[in-house]
Amino acid sequence: MTLSEKIKKSAIPGDLFPELTSAEKKYNYVAADIAVKIRNRRKELNLTQKQFAELLGVTQGMVSKWESADYNFTVESLVELFDKLNITFALKEKPVRPNISCYKNLKSDWSSPLSLKPSAKAYNIKELEVSA
Repeated sequence: MTLSEKIKKSAIPGDLFPELTSAEKKYNYVAADIAVKIRNRRKELNLTQKQFAELLGVTQGMVSKWESADYNFTVESLVELFDKLNITFALKEKPVRPNISCYKNLKSDWSSPLSLKPSAKAYNIKELEVSA
């Protein structure tokens, strides 16, 4: 059975966090990506969080917040940290396919100006991705 088939047969709905807005989901994705990059760099250096913190002049608690995506970086502080860690940092746009599963529970009333009628424009959505 392929992964796609397993997902289709899964009891889990397509959207695991329907209470989050699209912007919140994108933020959490980027924050998690940043956290993983920081943790991976620390692991590459074979350092504990405490040793890593001492190297960077911060507390172990701060490193923990970074690695758990529980810290809201400014662009300036993130660029500075990635520079210290020799991590290439760039924001790039990438096209995003719309989440078609979100249309399953909508009524077919396309006459309402507030309806979410899918269109070709839905495929032109862009999101930011952190690349290293």
